Amino acid sequence: MIRRCAGISARAYKGVIPQDCWKEPYMPKEELQRQIEERVEFWRFELVSHEEKERLLRKYWNISGRQIEVSVVLADSRWMEENNPA
Repeated sequence: MIRRCAGISARAYKGVIPQDCWKEPYMPKEELQRQIEERVEFWRFELVSHEEKERLLRKYWNISGRQIEVSVVLADSRWMEENNPA
């Protein structure tokens, strides 16, 4: 079900997701399985700043500069409060 949702969502953004970052299927079964094994979780999120996005993607992901450039990073309200004190 998660993989199907990811595929449907990706198709909705086909043409928005840069051509050099697009793949078919967008999330292969093996990639989803690996992410589940790494304990990926799904929550309600909001965008982090551009600077925080770059820092987080470079620290925790092994992706191209182009993919970092076009990616978004979201965080839940608890993370935002802990990492962006007023």
